[in-house]
Amino acid sequence: MIVLDYKALWGDFMPRALTEDEKRLKELSIIGKAFELFEGKSFRAFRMDDLAKLCKMSKGIVFKYFESKEMLFLKMLEIEYEKLFQDLDKKIIKHNEMTKDEFREFMINYFKRMLNHRIPFMRLLKIKSTILDENQTYNFALRNNQKIHDMYYELSQNLMFKVKGVSLNQISTLLAYQNMVIVGYLNTFVNEGIVKNVIEDANLELFTVDQRQLAIEAFTLYINQM
Repeated sequence: MIVLDYKALWGDFMPRALTEDEKRLKELSIIGKAFELFEGKSFRAFRMDDLAKLCKMSKGIVFKYFESKEMLFLKMLEIEYEKLFQDLDKKIIKHNEMTKDEFREFMINYFKRMLNHRIPFMRLLKIKSTILDENQTYNFALRNNQKIHDMYYELSQNLMFKVKGVSLNQISTLLAYQNMVIVGYLNTFVNEGIVKNVIEDANLELFTVDQRQLAIEAFTLYINQM
């Protein structure tokens, strides 16, 4: 049996196993570069080869951290959820206890800002159910959904403590409904690209609706029933 002397082979450059903190930093570095690449590319045009070049590492190392492009994008969406909830939480903390009417106004205004400014979140959410969910492992889905669930729960609790007469279940259902309205809005959005050109060229008047406004009205109608 041959026994290799790794010290003799590698000398002072013998590879060292990364610590958990180092692995986490490398993972975040890959995700950061993925967001950069995603800014100028669609999901279909996004290539893991291009990401590896941008990260200045081999594609094999990238796949060591993310088994597929879909799981990378689900992780990116998880991070966007975290940023969204943290931002909402910070805004909640600034408020004193709110009445139901104040809470409704607060959430409607925040919903409007989401539609205008949360571009990476919107783009990722649009492809979640149609592409990403079908291409992940069970264990990854378990970890990913558990983390998002825990964030939902914490945010719902924080909101409940700020609003008089609103239960945890009402708030968590409201957040779920908000998510559903956004997904519906994103998957029927036709004010861009080829579809927009077709509608304008063929003068399809019944399709020239303000879908953003419809989404706001749907969310407003629901929250006003609380």
